[in-house]
Amino acid sequence: MGREERFPSTGFLPAYACWLCYFLVGVGFSVCFAFSPSDAWQTGFMASMLTTVLVFCFAFVFKNTSIYDPYWCWFPLFSAIGWMSTAESGPSARSCYTLGLLMAWFLRYNSQWPWEGWTHGIRTEDWRYPMMARKLGLRDSVGLLYWLGVSLVGSHLIPTLLVWFVLAPVQKVWTSGLSVAPLGSLDLLAVTTSLGGVALQFLSDRTLYNFRKANIKANEGELEKKVCGKTCREGPWAYSRHPNYLGEVLFWLGMDLAAVAGGWTSWISAFGGIANYACFFRVSASLMDARSLRNRPGYVEVMKETSALLPCPLIVDQVLDRLLIPQS
Repeated sequence: MGREERFPSTGFLPAYACWLCYFLVGVGFSVCFAFSPSDAWQTGFMASMLTTVLVFCFAFVFKNTSIYDPYWCWFPLFSAIGWMSTAESGPSARSCYTLGLLMAWFLRYNSQWPWEGWTHGIRTEDWRYPMMARKLGLRDSVGLLYWLGVSLVGSHLIPTLLVWFVLAPVQKVWTSGLSVAPLGSLDLLAVTTSLGGVALQFLSDRTLYNFRKANIKANEGELEKKVCGKTCREGPWAYSRHPNYLGEVLFWLGMDLAAVAGGWTSWISAFGGIANYACFFRVSASLMDARSLRNRPGYVEVMKETSALLPCPLIVDQVLDRLLIPQS
């Protein structure tokens, strides 16, 4: 999607290093859950933080922060499997359907956007990393400020924490075994919301892919690396500037509704993480919009006519855009 860039010092990350990194991530989760403290929440948090730092070590050695890119959708799956395998008893219907939802979310992403690190290695980095570096006055991926500030904190720890705080409320769904409340109408709402989010992501990404393929002169392998000068206004993109982001928020909203349905977390705890997650994606939407304003003629009109995430009164989005997007 035209998102790859390079620093002067960006290194090549070979496929064997990508496989080795994520094999060790799996080993790390296995060890943490095998020799864990009694508190399952702490075990999951410790495993997530330690393996995030492990991924950062690979990024530092190979000088490529994009080795983190798949981590945010792998570690929730590792955590869920770890929690279920150490549950007090066999899985409940609620723990099974939430794991099924997580698998649907995981497979949707990895099938639509297969990571070339598994096959060819990677030579570029996500455009957000150079953007964050430039905001700190850096022109290259060198020095402590880049590797500790931009890479470790900004590109590894913060994304992991954002996902963790929407994942953590679901922990007791997977660790309480059969000691659960019966299924009810809130479970139906949870399943519908999460599946709706996954379906919205699939439709949004498929529509955008077909639009880009029709409007960019590039072969299949190069399509992701090209910038499209036109704006997709088809399908879900007619109602939201970033419907794929909205789908991500909806998926985790449904997962946290399942936790509330089981009686293991309060509405405040569940929606605190979701609100934080939604705010993150609203800011990310503005970063994407700022980039589109530079690359796509007429995009300012798109912003006047279409909301960023959830369809809402446009005046609300316009106020947020003024706050979040630097005015030239």
